[in-house]
Amino acid sequence: AVPDLFLVVPPAPVSGDLRDILDRALFKATRSLEDSARWKLATSDNDYSIPALLTDFSCSLGAAPTPENAPRLTWLLSRTLKDTAYGAAGVKSKYKQRKRPFAVDKGNICVPRDAEFEASADYPSGHATVSWAFGLILAEIAPDRAATVMARARAYGDSRLFCGVHNASAVEAGRVVGATMVAALHASKEFRADLAAAEAEL
Repeated sequence: AVPDLFLVVPPAPVSGDLRDILDRALFKATRSLEDSARWKLATSDNDYSIPALLTDFSCSLGAAPTPENAPRLTWLLSRTLKDTAYGAAGVKSKYKQRKRPFAVDKGNICVPRDAEFEASADYPSGHATVSWAFGLILAEIAPDRAATVMARARAYGDSRLFCGVHNASAVEAGRVVGATMVAALHASKEFRADLAAAEAEL
């Protein structure tokens, strides 16, 4: 069951309020990073398929899981991706009027743009939702790596800001959705069994 995320996630900023002003300032300031190493990382972080995410977290995890050598972990994260994305989509639907930053102010982004992408909702960030949820799960599985894993989860979400495809408020909201969804998933015996199997496998 999806928890009532609207009890936890703050409303999206509206044009002209303080959060919106900060969002716009951060978008403009980070456009100067184009072609930098951070820009290139943000471009790479656009891919949130399971194999790509396993690779993205491998250094911080101190292991190199793949769908082939870690099928139980892959299964757990695949299901979590669907659950958290579903939760984020419900919030996006309510705040669909919140535009992506490049649709409001001029500036290049680190991925190709088209009309459909430009028209899609900014708030919350699905990438930040998924990366934060994965970080929490991997930190639970490997608590000795919790700090580095969560640092990577944070960097992954921040990539959406540096890329220019999400506002900072959307990234923060994504983390709230991700954390709430993971907490709620612990109520499921099936999730807890999958978590234990993935921990043993890793």
